[in-house]
This record gives sequence, C-alpha cells and structure tokens, in this order.
Amino acid sequence: MKNIFLFILLVVVLIVGFGIFIFYLYQQDIERIENDRIGDLSVITDTIANDLGYIFTTTERDLKLLSSIYRDRKPPTVEELSNIYNTAFDINSFLINIFYMDSDGTMRAIGPGKYSKEIGNKYAFRSYFLNAKNSGGSFFSEVLSNYKAKSSEEEYDSVVVVLPVYNKMKQFKGLFGANLDLNKLQKRIQTGVMSKSTTKGGLYFIDYKNKQIVSGSNKIKNTPIFERFLLSVSAKEGNKSIDKNKFTFNGKKYFCSSKLIKNKKFTFQVLGIFPSTDSVFSLKGLYKQISGIAIIVGAVILIALFIIIYNEKIMKKLKKRIEVLEINIDSTKKEKDVGNIIDSDYYRELQNKINAIREKK
Repeated sequence: MKNIFLFILLVVVLIVGFGIFIFYLYQQDIERIENDRIGDLSVITDTIANDLGYIFTTTERDLKLLSSIYRDRKPPTVEELSNIYNTAFDINSFLINIFYMDSDGTMRAIGPGKYSKEIGNKYAFRSYFLNAKNSGGSFFSEVLSNYKAKSSEEEYDSVVVVLPVYNKMKQFKGLFGANLDLNKLQKRIQTGVMSKSTTKGGLYFIDYKNKQIVSGSNKIKNTPIFERFLLSVSAKEGNKSIDKNKFTFNGKKYFCSSKLIKNKKFTFQVLGIFPSTDSVFSLKGLYKQISGIAIIVGAVILIALFIIIYNEKIMKKLKKRIEVLEINIDSTKKEKDVGNIIDSDYYRELQNKINAIREKK
C-alpha cells in the first residue's frame, strides 16, 4: 500500500512539473512568435510608407518639371495636358489627373479629357489654392472629395498636390496640380500586405492632420467604433492599452506598427494591424518539445510502475518464505522441548515409578 501511495505521489509530481515546464515553453514560444510578427509588420509598414512617400515626392517633382516648361509660355490647353498625362502618367501612375488653374482659381485645363467637365469651376475657396498662392511653394491637401459644381463631374476622393506658377515679374499666374488616386494607393497597400505577410492583416492609410482613415485593407472587418479606435491608436492619445506594439480591442489582442510619411508639406501615416489570433498560428517547435518530454515522462512512469509491481511480487514471495520459516522454527522448537523433557532426570524418575506400579499389579 505504501508503494502504491509513493507511485501516485511520483506521478502527480511528474505531471505537475511537466505542466509547469510546458507552460514555460509555451510562454517563451508565444513571445518569440509575437516578436517575429511585430518585426514582420514593422518591415511591411516601413516599406509601404517609404513607397507612398516616394509617390508624393515624385508627384511634386513632376509638377515642378511641368511648371518649369510653362513658366515662360502660354498656359497649357486641355489637349496638351491630356497628351502629357497619356504619355507620362497613364501607365504605372497613382494620378487621377493633372490640371492647370489660373490666378483666380478657375480650372482652365485638365487631362485626361475624361475630366473636362471640371473646366470653368472655381476652386479659389480650396485651402490648397490659398496656401499655394500665399506661401509660394508646393502644397499637399488633406483628403478631399471632388468638387461637383455642375453635378455632372466625376466623383472621386484624392489628395491634391499643387505648385504655384509665376511669370518673369514674379507675379502669380496660377498653379499646376495633380489628384492622387486613393483607390490606387489602397491597391498598393493591399499588394504590399499580400506579397509580404504570411497572416491576415490590415494596413491603413491615415490623414494624420485631419484624423481620418483614407483607405485600408478589407482583410479586417471595419466598424465605425473600430475606425475611431484606430485613429486613437494612430495618435497615441487616450489609449493606455498600447504596450510595445500591442493593444486590445473588444477583448481581442492586436499587433500594431505605424510609420509617418512626413515632411514640411504633408503628414500621412501608414498604420499596420495584425490580429493576434491570426498571427500566432503555429507552434510546431513547441509541439515537438512537448511530444519529446511526454515520451520521457511516460517512460519514467512506466519504469517506476514496473519497479513497484516487481517489488510487490518480491515482497509477497518473501512473506511466504518467512511464514514457512516461522512454522519450521516452531516445529523444531517443540521437538527440542520434547527431547529435553525426555532426557531430564525428572522424566526418568517418573518413568521408573510408572514401571514399578505396573510390576506390582
């Protein structure tokens, strides 16, 4: 009974120790995988942010080139801008169109011709027109919906990049501009996610100044509450749950990484999100460790069980032999006692008296 108790105690100790060790390995593996995923996400967001930053700066550079061409010439016509767009920007470009406004903010030319209904519209109320005119330098707008003065213009959202044009007398002539296509930017973001990510994730292009989500991946279902929370994450304001690129929303853990696309003229942000449940999806190394340790623990338990059973059999045999020995010892002792009685003087005297009585009879 004592051996069985010891065996049960051994099994309990092994199981508890095994569980504690496995929990430790699990925590180590989870931490390693989380760090790997956060590292992957950081690389993705940095890459996409650098790409988008390059798109913005090259658009500004192209407008400077366009402005230099028409500095000492007449303003461009619709046909000229359409030819320039079709030649330089129609393929592998993130532009919706390029345009020219006069000093009053009236659209005078735009290419391609698909957007010619915007000609004649006045945009002097737009902040980008006022800023470019007053600052004398290029300007990047917030995300804007296309102004539909006639209600027949094309509908689109864009980031407007403008550059003022001056004559030889340094008088303001107007400005060249371009509309960056948010749909194309979103496709670029999604392409980056799908080409580099091994798990489900979402990348969001955020207008940092105006605190609005410009575009994002459809890999994560967005709700107004979730979008507001994303904006709070992007601003790092009022969110105490962020800790080393991790935050919790509605009881679910997410990994996040952000990268600002920033210079003196614009500030945008790429915010990357990975759901933890989709990211920490494989613990193959841990499973191998668990199986190996389980085999060792099982072998130890079986060996201990074999030893206990073997000892029990030996003990039973010893008990039987002891019982036989005790019986033999008792029998020998009795025979010895009888022999001692027979050999005693008292026994011989008693025997002589018995014989004398028999002879008298």
